[in-house]
Amino acid sequence: MTKKEIKLRCLVVEDDAPSQCLIKHFIQLSESLELMHCVDDARKAKHILSSNQIDLLFLDINLPGLSGIELLETIDSQPPVIFTTAYPNFALDSFNFNVVDYLLKPISEDRFKRAVQRALVKKNSEFFKNQVEIEDFPSIINIPIGIDSVKVDINSIIYLQSWGNYVKIFTTEKMILAYITTQALLELLPSSRFFRVHKSFTINKSYITSKNRNEIIVVSTPIPIGISYRQSVLSTL
Repeated sequence: MTKKEIKLRCLVVEDDAPSQCLIKHFIQLSESLELMHCVDDARKAKHILSSNQIDLLFLDINLPGLSGIELLETIDSQPPVIFTTAYPNFALDSFNFNVVDYLLKPISEDRFKRAVQRALVKKNSEFFKNQVEIEDFPSIINIPIGIDSVKVDINSIIYLQSWGNYVKIFTTEKMILAYITTQALLELLPSSRFFRVHKSFTINKSYITSKNRNEIIVVSTPIPIGISYRQSVLSTL
């Protein structure tokens, strides 16, 4: 298996201007990181996290208004976190969360690199765990359409919509009306990739572009999150 290069999308939450500049500089030097957003307020960060896919959060703890730890307590789906703080006494509390590392200021480049390496190891382990499951499934499946069938590449499937005894399969090229139940179709697809978010909708996680508490955007299509599915969706995606 060829190792897939992973670039982590980063959000920096830091109210100290020199520290913020330093972290941004280290991220820009790294080939494994991509800076998506940089804010100085936890409330702004909460809004970004609710509507964007973030792979790694650089988070100061002592922030004005809402602390870093309070931010983590209020969000539904938490990315891996690297804490950046001048206060070592918060370390014990911080590890109640999805914490990769705890960096004390002033942050050296070497210490920053070691923290990022931990995040990459975590991300790689998640990727290869999913990849093993994906490889147990064929990439091309036969879908019944009336008395005939059509071959579909599962990688092209964006989302599914239940339609009585049929399923509408929306791919990157077209919509296919398949004569199969949603449950039967899901048994042909890897659960690490396809996730039911509503009684009528199942999405391919690879096509998520943004999300909030009420809907997920796949490519450019808003998909509603069912009330009974919300907790599972927000804690998983």
